[in-house]
Amino acid sequence: GEKGSKELLTVVDSIGREIAILPRAYVEKFNLLIPAIGVLVHNNRGQVYVHQRSATKSLHASYFDMMVGGLPLAGESPSEAARNEVGEELGIRTGPLHPLFTVTWIGSPKRGVLT
Repeated sequence: GEKGSKELLTVVDSIGREIAILPRAYVEKFNLLIPAIGVLVHNNRGQVYVHQRSATKSLHASYFDMMVGGLPLAGESPSEAARNEVGEELGIRTGPLHPLFTVTWIGSPKRGVLT
């Protein structure tokens, strides 16, 4: 879901180690490296959930996306953040979530460590 600019986010180095906790507005202004989560949602028949991003998103507005996700708040584990994002975005509660991979994306205009 959309987060407020005053929320605190964890800034990390290129291998995911925490180096600071800063307000979201500051992190976005200076394009600092932060953790992010993405959840691939599927049903028991293997069908993957695909949705269209909001037209108001700052990155890839109106594109189709197969990930549900967002930014963990400072102190929130990737697993907690993933469950919270699925609940916020889809209104459903999940069972256990299993990390598949972690990737560091340093690009323009956004960058992050996606788990």
